Amino acid sequence: MKTRTYGSFSYCPQDNQWIVADLEPHVSIRFKQLFPRVPKHSAGPFALNAHNDTAADLKWFTDRYPLQGSEQDRQYLIQQSSTFFADQAEAEKILLPSYTPSPRAGLKPGQALRKYQLQALDLVEQVRALILVDDIGLGKTYEGLGVGLLPGALPLVIVMEPHLQSQWLEKAQAFTNFTIHAVKGNSPYSLPPADVYLFKYTQLGPWVDVLTQGWVKAIVFDEIQQLRTGEDSGKGKAAAEICRCVDIRVGLTATPIYNYGIEAFNIVEIIRPGLLGTRQDFLREWCTDGDGKRGVVKDPDALGAYLREALVFLRRTK
Repeated sequence: MKTRTYGSFSYCPQDNQWIVADLEPHVSIRFKQLFPRVPKHSAGPFALNAHNDTAADLKWFTDRYPLQGSEQDRQYLIQQSSTFFADQAEAEKILLPSYTPSPRAGLKPGQALRKYQLQALDLVEQVRALILVDDIGLGKTYEGLGVGLLPGALPLVIVMEPHLQSQWLEKAQAFTNFTIHAVKGNSPYSLPPADVYLFKYTQLGPWVDVLTQGWVKAIVFDEIQQLRTGEDSGKGKAAAEICRCVDIRVGLTATPIYNYGIEAFNIVEIIRPGLLGTRQDFLREWCTDGDGKRGVVKDPDALGAYLREALVFLRRTK
């Protein structure tokens, strides 16, 4: 008996996208619910970036609503989906107490990272996007600098509050063998060669055109709650644009939320776009009515558990 199909899918290697087309109306509605970044007004075809996590969702969707496609594309979809779940399993192993983290070279003689800091770096290397929430005193600065020790993470950009740039410079010079450049002023200039560039949050907007040229391999946001208003602020909009061009993205903070639930959404959306759906989805599903715009998270423990399961949020206390 021939299996009924509800549309078609194909892989476009030139754009590294999955193309889904000709969906029946009721299936199109379900598709847009599963992939909230797809424009609600569009009738298709729909383009999805061919990341492993996207493939896992698309594979699940095609199990429920079979789609026509070549056997080659189907096998690639299965391969990507399997890789996603294998990567998830590997990342979860890193969080086990019995896990032995990888040693990292590149520190000054006599300097060393603690086991839990090396564990965090291994997790960053595995998941590529992480918000690290540590109590004060656990050494977030050293973890931020440690991101530069990961393969393919240089040049690294570190963003901090304006008054902390000199402190980061001193610690970087004392702790690592990196060449460091502390960026000066809001007028872009020809940057000297360096391993690590230190930017202030106030410089992101003026420098956004430079930082979105594809040369930045990793970015670390110290005190990422500075981006809690998301793209409603100039620095948040610039940070989001930069992150779209950077492979490794890390946020450091001890206080991810100041007042409202939407702040959690804004921060996660910059580090891992689409994980919490759209802004409207997040407010509807996770928040009480509140003022209708900022909301209060109904169940913070459930949200925290989901973000930890999604391996975008690592919370540690003394």
